[in-house]
Parts: sequence; structure tokens; C-alpha cells
Amino acid sequence: MADKIYTLQVAPGIKRDGTSFESREFTAGEWSRFQRGTPRKCGGYRSMFADPTYTPRGLIAQSSNGTNYTFVGNAGGINAFTNTTTVGVGYGPYAVTVGNETFSVAVNTIPSNNTVTLKGDQTSTGTNLFIAGGTLIVFSTTAKQDYLYTVVSSTYSSSTGLTTVVVTPQSGSPTIVPGTPTTGEIKPAIVLANQANRYDGSSDVYSWNFDINYSPSGSSYNLIAHGPSNLPNVDNTIPSQVYVGSLIPTVVDSFETWNMEGLRDTTGSAPTGAPISVDGGVCVLYPFIFVYGSNGFIANNHVTTFNADTPGTYGQITFTDWNGPTANQINVAAGKILKGMPVRGGTNSPSGLFWATNALIRVSFTGQAPLYWSNDLISTDCTLISPNAVVEQNGVYYWMGTEQFYLYNGTVQPLQNDKNINWVYDNLNQNARSKVWGISIKRFNEVWWFYPRGTATECTDVVIYNTKDKIWYDLGEALGCRRSCGWQAELFPYPIMAGYDFELLTGTAYTIANVTSGLTFSVNGAILPNLPGTYMSLVPDTRGKRLFSDTYDNNTNTTTLTFDSAFNPAPAVGDRIYQILGGYPIWQHEYGYDRVFYDIITAIRSSIETCDISFVGGDPSQDTSVGLNRRIKLFRVEPDFVQEGPMQLQIVGRGYARGPEQYTEKYTFYPETDKVDLQVENREMRLIFTSDALNGTYQMGRILIIAEPGDERA
Repeated sequence: MADKIYTLQVAPGIKRDGTSFESREFTAGEWSRFQRGTPRKCGGYRSMFADPTYTPRGLIAQSSNGTNYTFVGNAGGINAFTNTTTVGVGYGPYAVTVGNETFSVAVNTIPSNNTVTLKGDQTSTGTNLFIAGGTLIVFSTTAKQDYLYTVVSSTYSSSTGLTTVVVTPQSGSPTIVPGTPTTGEIKPAIVLANQANRYDGSSDVYSWNFDINYSPSGSSYNLIAHGPSNLPNVDNTIPSQVYVGSLIPTVVDSFETWNMEGLRDTTGSAPTGAPISVDGGVCVLYPFIFVYGSNGFIANNHVTTFNADTPGTYGQITFTDWNGPTANQINVAAGKILKGMPVRGGTNSPSGLFWATNALIRVSFTGQAPLYWSNDLISTDCTLISPNAVVEQNGVYYWMGTEQFYLYNGTVQPLQNDKNINWVYDNLNQNARSKVWGISIKRFNEVWWFYPRGTATECTDVVIYNTKDKIWYDLGEALGCRRSCGWQAELFPYPIMAGYDFELLTGTAYTIANVTSGLTFSVNGAILPNLPGTYMSLVPDTRGKRLFSDTYDNNTNTTTLTFDSAFNPAPAVGDRIYQILGGYPIWQHEYGYDRVFYDIITAIRSSIETCDISFVGGDPSQDTSVGLNRRIKLFRVEPDFVQEGPMQLQIVGRGYARGPEQYTEKYTFYPETDKVDLQVENREMRLIFTSDALNGTYQMGRILIIAEPGDERA
């Protein structure tokens, strides 16, 4: 048996559960995936842009007319970024204006002019904000419009259980009077109070979700956004308003601006004026908008149909009619609805799937009055770990539950996993489970789930299911796993993922030429790149102030800078100001093989570790024991890789399955290396192949080894 050559046979996938001696799959890996059943390095990533303010908590990308628009939700609201549909590096952040939220309270009585009573404690010490000097919106169901009033006082009576609010009309608003309203008067059916914008950056609890709705002609796109307080716990019951705005920005003074307004029920035959507020999320089952939340709540807006008997043909789309015939409002489960997604509905279209904490529900448009919708309970025997843990790929839905993985392809089935399910769930930080999220990597037929491991409060690991080969693997502790949200490749042909590690970088320094104030001053030369929205600082490596505008004067060769807040103290002529790059990077994944952060390029380490090879457990090519209680002597490894850059081979061995492990030196081989000669002897051993060089990558082929039985063991 001396000098016998073996083909190294290792089953595809990475098996973490059980023992390494038991396994015939690879036993470990880092930033390595499988294609055609063999390992290869995952792609690299480069920073497209960075959010300089807060951790990204939701992301969507949509392309139109050659521009790819990326919207990122965080504790401070929403930021917008732009790039082309082919080039990942782009511009931003541009601030998206998100309107103040509103809450609604029904009028109880109108005892006198400009005075209303409301049930419950609606004062500033209660749950709402009827405070003196604040603005009250009174929605008239008769006029179907809002009128504005200033709060004079609000008083709660515990004996009656009523709050009395006294107001004065603002310009253009009629007097609120008892009885039937006449011209110039108003008797409201509902009172709406403004709340301050909750997205002020003070609390990182919002898990943003987005969707896109578009007109029947395809002439306009609308961004739908919702930021519920679901990060601390997914079953939170605090409602927040849904917002809508144009996908395409409005250009004002050469600046791209976006404005989003809170959705309310203000049109149709019986509008209530109430804000559309839920604690779950929002999705589009074109052309309808669906919102959902606690107690199995699902609701949608009304869309005028051309013909109610012909499902699938729709006319006028409105965001403000939630009371018309095709509008729907129902409670379909005991648990909270966490996620909604469209699904192919056949003749009953549109249709959608809605995941509750303990059920899966299908909603379908029937087109038949008076209900128009049917609701089917598909399963009450499934769970969902977080709102963003559902991934669709090729018409099949995969998701991570609280105790196992599932798929839906017409029926709900457990997604079989005997390779790493214990490794994942035994180490998942349940206190941060709401941050679990998934993404489809279609080119490689993969579904990735990011999750927080151990005591981590952010996602640190990725578990992967290959839907084509039906195998499981993971990415180890690679830095590329440190992501908080993302969006799959569409017209922009790369996945986009957001990092949660703040990375600051000092850019170009400029000399101050003139000072108007701490808010406005000029510098010598032209600011490059011309990026309003970026940050500048008088001190290197600190975040500084946000640049609002920059204007170059060719005659003086100076650029006037205006910031959104003043430097204090103001700079002096001759001081230096630095452009501050970076923040929370938004990464273009599957780009090259390195990590590219602006002009800083670093190698990405990738490795793969085989199963145990031995003569006591079989031989290096098979799992059938040859009956030899002998060590294995390894003399030569013949690499077979599609390879760029150097790689290392290291052997880890032990005498028994539970014995201490010993690591050899690392043997370096190159694309032109035909063999690696070595002399390693142990009873059981594993081979570790590693790539850790700039532009380094590999695809493993058929590895040959030369080995023979070594010393006999008692």
C-alpha cells in the first residue's frame, strides 16, 4: 500500500453539528461557498457610499432611467443615495424629509365654539400630546379636508373620563361650532393631533421596511416606508405611521430632495381622516397597499376597478382611500403579523402571504362584491424569528423560524437541516433575534441568513442554504458577515448590504480663505468631489458638520461652504478644514475578491477545512473502513485549483477522535505550483486551504494526495 495515490473525497457543504470524525462533509470554512459541489471563495465587496449618522436598519434599491436609487432607514429617518445601474460608487446621503406623525381621537361632544371633548386622558401627561401652543388638525368628513387649530388648553377630568380641548382657528380654518355645520363652520368627526417626528436619532429601535408601488402606465413610482419600533422585540404593539413619497427626487437649486407624507384615510365615500398606523409593516400587492400588525391585523386601501367581475384589471390608484369597496380590514390570526409578501395568485390576483408569529395566511383578491377578498389559513404550525427573515427565490419562500427553518412552495414544509441547525440555534442570541435578516444570492442559488451569535447584539454570522444542491454551509467569522440589512441584485446586478461598524476616513484638507460666520465660509480651490451631504471637520478624524451646499467662484478660485449647523468657535482665515468620508458603509457585494473602502484595499481571508482523513475511519477516498489501526503518512498534495494569488496548506492532526490537535507549519503554493511535498504523520488529519492575498481567489477541483499507512497503533 506504499505511495498509494488517493482522490480527496469530501462531500459538499459544511457540517458543524456532531463530531468532525463523524463527518464526511467539510468541517469548517470562512468566506467560502459551494458551486458544482466544490468550494470556492465568495466574492469581495466595496463601499458604494456611507451613511454618516446612524446604523442602517432597512434598505431598498430601485432603478429608473439609468439611475439606481437606494433608500436606507435608520434612527434618524431615511437617507437616499444614487448611483448608476452599472457602477456601484455613487452619491449621497441626501436627506429624505419624513413628515410628523399624527394620531387620531374621535370627538365626543362640542359643548361650545372651538371646544371639543374627547374620551380618555389626552393631555400632555397622558399618552398623547394635546399641549398648549401645539397644532391640532381637525379633519372634516363633510369637506374632506384638514383644518388647523392652535391648542389653548387641554384639561382631563378623572370624574368624567373626558379631556376638554380649547382651540383657536388658524388662518383659513372655520369656527368649530355645536350642532349641524353651515357654511364657514365645521363640526369635526375626528380630531388629529400632530406628534413630533419620532425619527430624531435618539433611539435605535426602528426596523424599517420599504416597498415600491407604481402607476398602471408605469409612468411613476412611489416609495412606501414604515419604521416600527420592532428591534427591541418583534411583538411590540406601538403603532407608527406609514409614509409615501415619489421614488424620483425633486430638484431644487441643483439639490435632489425627497419628501414623504404620512398616509391617512382622507378620500373616498366615507373618509375618517385617521392616519394609517400599524406596528407590523407594509407591503405592496400591486396595485394595493397592505399594512399589518398585532392580533392578526391586515388592512389595505381601495383601488377603483374597471370591472369588478374581471380580477386583475384596475383603474385609479389612490393612497388616501381606505374605506372604499375593495378596501379590506380584518383580523386573521391570534399572533402579530410580522411580514407580508406578494405571491403568484393565478386567477385570484393579486395574492399575498402574511407571516404571523404562529401562522401563515394567504390573502387573495376575488373581485366579487361585497368582500372582494378571501383569507386562507395555510398553517398554524410554523413560526417566524424576525420580520426580515423571509426570502423568496424562484417562487419558493424560505424563512428562519424560532426553532427551525421552513419553506413554502404551495404547502409549508420544514427545511431539512442536519448539518448546522444545532450550531445555529444553540448559539443564537435570542435577545437580539429581531435583527435576523435574509437575502437571496441568485447567481449561486443561495439564501443567506444573518444572525447575532453568542452575546453579540448585531449580526456576526451567516448560515447559507444552497437551493440547487440542497446543502448547508456558513461563512465562519468573516468580517463580511457584519451586516445589518440589504437588498438583492435586480437591475443593479450586485447585492447591496449595509454594515453596522462605523468607519471614519479623513479626506482632502482645504485652507479657509474667508469667514462670514461659523455657518458659512469659503476655502481656496474647488471642493472635490462635489458632494453636499458629506461631512467636514476642523479636526481630522472627527465627524464634524454636515455640508449643506458648496458654490465655486471661478473668479476667486474659492468655494463657499454652508453647513447645516455652525462651527463654534468659528474658524479663522488660514485654518484647515477636512473632508470626512465614511460612516456606516453601504457595500456592493460580489465585486472582485477584496474589501475596498474608498481607496483602501485589503485582502479578504477565505479558507476551507476538509473532513478527517485516516485509515482507521476508512481511507482518504471513502468512508468504508479498511481495518487498519495505523497512522496515515501524508507525503504529497497535488493542488487542483482555479487560483489567483498564493494559497496556504496546513494540516491539523490528532491521535484519537477526542485527542489534542496539533497544527503543522503553513505550506505556500501558487497557481503554477504542481505539487506540495511534505511529511506529516498522524492517526487522523484534516487539510486546511487558505487564501489571504490581495485579489486572491480559488475554486477547488480534484485534489490528489499520496499517503501510506504509518506506524501501528496499539
